[in-house]
Amino acid sequence: MARNFFNRYVWLIDTIQRYKYIQFDDLQREWNRSVLNENGQELAQRTFFNHKDAIADMFGIDIKYDKARGYYIAEEELNFEGFRNWLLSSLSINNLLLECSDMRDKILFDEVPGGQQYVKTVVDAMRASTELEVTYQRFLDDEPRTFNLQPYCIKCFKQRWYVFGKNTYDKKLKCYAFDRVMSMHSTDKKFKLPKSFDAKEYFEPLYGIVGGGEKPELVKIKVLDEQRGHIRTLPLHSSQKETETKEEYSIFSYYMVPSFDFLMELLSMEDMVEVLAPEKFRREIKRQIDGMYKLYNKRNCRGMF
Repeated sequence: MARNFFNRYVWLIDTIQRYKYIQFDDLQREWNRSVLNENGQELAQRTFFNHKDAIADMFGIDIKYDKARGYYIAEEELNFEGFRNWLLSSLSINNLLLECSDMRDKILFDEVPGGQQYVKTVVDAMRASTELEVTYQRFLDDEPRTFNLQPYCIKCFKQRWYVFGKNTYDKKLKCYAFDRVMSMHSTDKKFKLPKSFDAKEYFEPLYGIVGGGEKPELVKIKVLDEQRGHIRTLPLHSSQKETETKEEYSIFSYYMVPSFDFLMELLSMEDMVEVLAPEKFRREIKRQIDGMYKLYNKRNCRGMF
């Protein structure tokens, strides 16, 4: 029953958002057509107001009313923190799939690596400020390692979940991917999260999960016309600015840590992107390209192609 109500809340938010403004009669008609309305019941006004109050409590979204145009959600109400926005988007897609069950074989998603079952374990440990005992298998290690971790926050990057915190063995701050965790459980050992730590502030200058604690720099890249539309619509970093625009290319600037994750993202764009600054980062990109050239040229000399 709770799940059904939750789906109704998401449906209500999504419907109002799609219409921008909607009168209650139109909302009722939409509800009558929804697959969530399994029993064919009318959306009573009292039920609507109960859902409206629950949505305000759960999502922090206030559904407002304009006498001339109907119910609406102000733009500022939808610009809430990333996690809730991601959660609401995911739930909206889930409701869409319920409505389009006959089209599931035509709506494709990338597979997400495992480990999601540890999200609640980490959240509970963070709430209780207790250490986790983690058995972890890195890709390059022959054997798994077991250690205690003080969990500071959770981060999702490129469809992988990570827990970030202090390894009590070497006292270093690190990210650990959930899909490489062999086992994880809470302990009775308490820890104190440093008052100076702010998860958003820590990761804000980063692209990805590496480079924490390093000093951000001004990064400039030249992007050819074929690629810049993608970068405009899906910025590589929150600090992105288009500082110069020509017919053939654009210059984008960032204030961030030029990390390995960012380097790999730029390399994936091949010859459509050129790093202009900082010089050290440009040289590292060149070193990677030279290494790739030598690798493929060496194989070619051996007659492998």
